[in-house]
Amino acid sequence: MFRKNNALWMVWRGVDGDQQLWGSLWRDVEDDPARWSAPKVLGGGAFNSTHAPSLAVSNDAEEPTRVHMVWKGSGDDLRIFYTDQLPSGPGRPLKGPSGPFLTTARPGIAILNKQPVIAWRAPGNDALMWSARSANGTWSEPQQTGAQTSHGPALATFGNKVFGVWKAPGDESPWWATFNGASWSAIKPLPVVGGTVLLSDTPALIPSQSGLTMAYKGSQTDSRIWLSDFQPGGSWSAPRDATPPDGGILTNHGPAIGTQQGVLRLAWKGVEGDQRVWSSAQTGNGWAVPDLINPGINSASSPAMVPFTVFTL
Repeated sequence: MFRKNNALWMVWRGVDGDQQLWGSLWRDVEDDPARWSAPKVLGGGAFNSTHAPSLAVSNDAEEPTRVHMVWKGSGDDLRIFYTDQLPSGPGRPLKGPSGPFLTTARPGIAILNKQPVIAWRAPGNDALMWSARSANGTWSEPQQTGAQTSHGPALATFGNKVFGVWKAPGDESPWWATFNGASWSAIKPLPVVGGTVLLSDTPALIPSQSGLTMAYKGSQTDSRIWLSDFQPGGSWSAPRDATPPDGGILTNHGPAIGTQQGVLRLAWKGVEGDQRVWSSAQTGNGWAVPDLINPGINSASSPAMVPFTVFTL
């Protein structure tokens, strides 16, 4: 008899001076307390980046669950790398008919109709580019969405569309659009009811039962993490900050967000000078006091986190 277990993958770039990508797995297994596994270098040390990676999951009844990851290369390497076999690879640089995909920031990824869709910030003109993989494994020629961004975008799939949110260049306003598998919708400012969204880094975006939830770091001078929800046919809810009764949820980079048994969980790097990775879970209308995920989990950038389901005998 198969047993369904909830799990989370978290991946992060190492501390200053370490551009290796590391990973840890959280699994809720019967008769075994849920906890994060010991951090391990991914791909035998073959995965390296100056930025955080992005993760997505494909669930198919006919195939094993796959965790997909995209990341920018290390140092001056602007190529975008990809694997659909986390944690051990292989990772390979992405390219279309005219050459490799290049970025100066963290790329984003989502799964639509069983195939990955990626978007990224292009070198030189900050154009927001996109490509999708076909069923035969080839990637479409990079195309412009019509937008520009100063950071990498966040992508998530809901209602048979990919939603994208990104920071505008030159200010702290978020913009968004949707992708239907063939083209992107008109680029628009993020519509928010009863407040203003300001962000200074790549946000985190996940689907919920009724829509989307976004977590993001506030403006350049605001170290708090904020959340906003979206339901189709409406606007984004007024921002609410993630503030526990004791201890601060503070960062100088974008956070990661995931769910464990339907409960929202945040993970984030500390503020300037603190490269530890912290975590907190939503409790009712509030947030739990932050905990260090693991003393060995440290990063100079944002973590990435994605929930998925595993089945064991």
